[in-house]
Amino acid sequence: MITKENIEELLAVLKFTKDLSGTFWRRDFPIGCTLEVDVNREKFYYEKAGITVTGATTANFSQNENFVVFECICRILEKGYTAKVWSDCMISSWYRFEVDWSRPIPEFDKQLYAKYGITESERKFIESMIKPME
Repeated sequence: MITKENIEELLAVLKFTKDLSGTFWRRDFPIGCTLEVDVNREKFYYEKAGITVTGATTANFSQNENFVVFECICRILEKGYTAKVWSDCMISSWYRFEVDWSRPIPEFDKQLYAKYGITESERKFIESMIKPME
């Protein structure tokens, strides 16, 4: 599971770079957008990727699903989809209604993998990087 305790490991895997302060991470995507993360303030910055966040809690480390949303957005940007392509999707609400968050973690993960078209090799990589919840 991705948490604020291991977010820096995920950021490194996702090819983010750390600034000299050691707390601010950034990734520039070839499609001309940027994602940033401040681990001290526990905040995700989506604005430079053209993404409008309508709920403040979506852009911070307060809920575990925010890490999933963040990783999914990274994967979407990696595939070359700009925010303009999926701008009808509101980050503050879409994930709560399209995924059954009450399911056990393995079933929940399967829903997300299916939703985002995660391949078997990508799934294995993700699961090798994340410790199971106890």
